[in-house]
Amino acid sequence: MRFTYQARTKTGEIKTGEIEAFSREAAIEILQRSGLFPTRVEELKKPFYKRGFLLFGKISLIDLATAFRGLAALLRSGVPILDALNSVAKETSNENLKDVFFALATEVESGNTLSTAMSHHPQVFSKAYTAMVKTGEIAGELPQVIQRIAENMESNYQFTQRVRGAMFYPAMILTLALIVFFLMLFWLIPRIAQFSMQMEAQLPSIVIFLLEFKEFLKKWWWLILVLFGSILFVFFSYFKTSEGKETLDRFLLKLPIFGQLIKMMYLSRISQNLNVLLASGVPIAQALEITEEITGNTVYQSILALAKDAIRAGEPLSSFFKDYPEIFPPFFSQMITIGEKTGTLNKSLLTISDFYAKEAERIIGNITTFLTPILIIFAAAIVGLLLLSVLTTIYQTITIIS
Repeated sequence: MRFTYQARTKTGEIKTGEIEAFSREAAIEILQRSGLFPTRVEELKKPFYKRGFLLFGKISLIDLATAFRGLAALLRSGVPILDALNSVAKETSNENLKDVFFALATEVESGNTLSTAMSHHPQVFSKAYTAMVKTGEIAGELPQVIQRIAENMESNYQFTQRVRGAMFYPAMILTLALIVFFLMLFWLIPRIAQFSMQMEAQLPSIVIFLLEFKEFLKKWWWLILVLFGSILFVFFSYFKTSEGKETLDRFLLKLPIFGQLIKMMYLSRISQNLNVLLASGVPIAQALEITEEITGNTVYQSILALAKDAIRAGEPLSSFFKDYPEIFPPFFSQMITIGEKTGTLNKSLLTISDFYAKEAERIIGNITTFLTPILIIFAAAIVGLLLLSVLTTIYQTITIIS
């Protein structure tokens, strides 16, 4: 965060300016170490147009990955951590990310480690990344760990983009169909119907139904919105509770096709997180604990919590996952077993992650292939029905005129 300050020097001179710090207390401490006696320190509120285009102050994953890749390159070149953080902060064009890296630099300058500084920004840096950096600091391999984090972020971003890209075409078809439907319902059909009635032509039943439906929407749109909003509120309120969240997670995993997709995505994410954590030197029990905390599904969280306890009790990881074949398929357990026996658990986890990521992409491709013709037929049926009603009305009007 950026603060404005007013302070006195030892000679009594008044100084004003701006300073970067992660908190007001840290800003005061920095000023005092500089030989100043602050009399006023206030957070500088930025105008809305200077806060970036990220909603709710969020930072995009690709911006964060780029920043970490740059930080790793600077550290590998021998640049001190403080200078590297300041350099990355100055280079990034994202205002939110700039503030975060300046705050990290301020904390490091105050004597904190990078991992401690990152832990003060949990909305930006997950617990997994913070733990990896801490391990890298202890092992003296911080540049390598930060590079690994950047690669992990880029991999997650690319997968997310592929998923969005696959679903874009079906979503576009549905959106265009709805736009055409409402344009014809509220603009074209009423005008043609009005002209036909002036010509004393009898309106087709479908046109009468559509006109009544339009009037219903115009009259009761507010009630529809209230009911829809109330239903959403009740559902979201319930699913925010621990019981509701677990119910929803179990339901989603049991869905045909989509449940399989969700399972593949979680298996890929879990194995990827474990791979990155273990490769960075994090102990396996701690890696399971961190993965449990950052996994969004309560079903997988509960099993990972049990796995963590089993590891601490001396059980091998592979034998534990075999007890949950519906959640962790045999391939997952077999690869873990091979990794433990050959001492290549990291490699096995990477293989698992790649396998399930490709499976998820295959399922998404199948869903897209299946949905696209259905949506095209659906859109064509809606538009065709409206066009038929319009053409029928026009034909009857022309007949009357003739």
